[in-house]
Amino acid sequence: MKYLLLLVFVITDFAFGVSGGGILDIYTTPNRPVKNEAFELVIKADIVAGEEFRISFGAKDFEVLNRRLIREDLRTLTNNGKITTIQKTGYAYSMVTDKVGSLGVTNIRFESGDKLLAAARFEVVVQSSAPRPKDQFVEVVISKNSIIKGEGIDLRYFLATSIPFISQEVKQYPKLDGFIKRFRDTNPRIERFASGNKVYQRVEVYAARLYPQKIGKIAIDPISVKINYPPGATPQGYSGMSTVASEKIFVEVLDYPIEKLPANFSGLIGNHELEIYRPQQSFNINVPITVRLIVTGPGNLEELVAPPLYVNKNLEDFDVKSEIKTINETTSSKIFDYTYLGRGPLNIADSKLTISMFDPERRQYFEKAVKLPGIIVAANGGASNSTSIVDSGEEKSMPNASKKTDKNLASKIDHLMPPEFILRRDTINYFKSANVVIAIVSFLILLSFFIQRPENDPLIKKISGQIALMKKKGVVYSSLYNLIFDSKAALLSTEDVAISTQLSLSEIIEKSQLSDNAKKYFQVLISRCENETFNNKQEKINFRNNYFKEIVSLIRRKKIK
Repeated sequence: MKYLLLLVFVITDFAFGVSGGGILDIYTTPNRPVKNEAFELVIKADIVAGEEFRISFGAKDFEVLNRRLIREDLRTLTNNGKITTIQKTGYAYSMVTDKVGSLGVTNIRFESGDKLLAAARFEVVVQSSAPRPKDQFVEVVISKNSIIKGEGIDLRYFLATSIPFISQEVKQYPKLDGFIKRFRDTNPRIERFASGNKVYQRVEVYAARLYPQKIGKIAIDPISVKINYPPGATPQGYSGMSTVASEKIFVEVLDYPIEKLPANFSGLIGNHELEIYRPQQSFNINVPITVRLIVTGPGNLEELVAPPLYVNKNLEDFDVKSEIKTINETTSSKIFDYTYLGRGPLNIADSKLTISMFDPERRQYFEKAVKLPGIIVAANGGASNSTSIVDSGEEKSMPNASKKTDKNLASKIDHLMPPEFILRRDTINYFKSANVVIAIVSFLILLSFFIQRPENDPLIKKISGQIALMKKKGVVYSSLYNLIFDSKAALLSTEDVAISTQLSLSEIIEKSQLSDNAKKYFQVLISRCENETFNNKQEKINFRNNYFKEIVSLIRRKKIK
């Protein structure tokens, strides 16, 4: 019987079209709905982009509550030289039932143009209640199940166990392809909650804010956690190490309306604040003009491109520098630093910088504006003349001063005699000089011993070699990871070294004894390396040798102690 049921699922999950070719994609979320709890039945297929379609089916055992449109990414197909734009399109139906068991959605038809896709039956297995809680599991919590492309969602993984444990660590992190990831520090506090007749301990093991980069159904990958239990923790036999993984879940990502897309759309989803700072308004020619734009909000600031501010033939602009600062769990700021150079006189009046954003709740575009102060660049000839006049006056005053020299000075000079130095042998204390020389030599020998000895240490040689290699070939995530973990015994206190296996790279840097500037540098470096490795996003990484030397200095200091 179970093989027959499996065959039914294989046939009905991907039903082949009756005419015109194609595959009908059908599934439910969750996979096994619960009686009297709403779930979604998704029916979709590839059609020509923009083409009208119609879906029909029989659902006598279900109540259909509502439906929502699904449109995924556009694709192009070439057939005999003809290019066609294809889009996976369909509906997600919200449904509920008061029955249990294997229930059927029957006579499913998807019509589009001259194409008809059909499936005779799709089985939905409905449970009477949620599954019995396990002794240990990993819970995946996301802030929203359906979002707009570029909208942020909060992702958290929690380890829950009813068995007391000693420690836990992430064995395999989720890849989360299709998202830009903004990692967050986890909350180490252990919570307790009851479910049924069990009491659980729950702790957060991974947290991130995600921004989807494509539309459609995107997977939230499982995470694997290793748990260390004390011997004989339970009668069920849990002891030593145990590994548990979360389930894969999906997020439905919708596109923002393309038909009313504003020309100045920034790609930001949600409300954002704009601020512009400029130290002064008037400048001389060839004097740098700096302007700072700050955009603050919940959106995908990583992908936000610097909007143009000033355009003038006498104004030369340079590459815009940017950085992202985290405000809280959901909000960040992106800081753009613009630099201009006035190559000639100009007068730009005050204006406004206006950019469009998208409101995911009202499903409409809106604009935000901020005052853009004007710029005046004046010829700097006046300043140059005044400077030259001052210089000229100083030059003319020098001969006049020499004329006022005391007339008796020459006669006084005639009577000056050079000093006479007489070497007296009794003023030299040979014994004292010898002691000074011996003390200096001894100090140098002792100093060289303390300086050179740590350099021969294998760890310092290894770390120095890693730094030299990164300086030569560039910093990548793997090399930075090895450097920090090889150095953690010197970077951290004794208490923090004991829990270092549970710390991320950012946490090790934050708890380290590095200077504040070095901590900020390495935090930015870690973030950029993660973006380059996991998001395929190229970011310029500047190698700051002085901050890497701080790590070597900390190792040397611990060796001397």
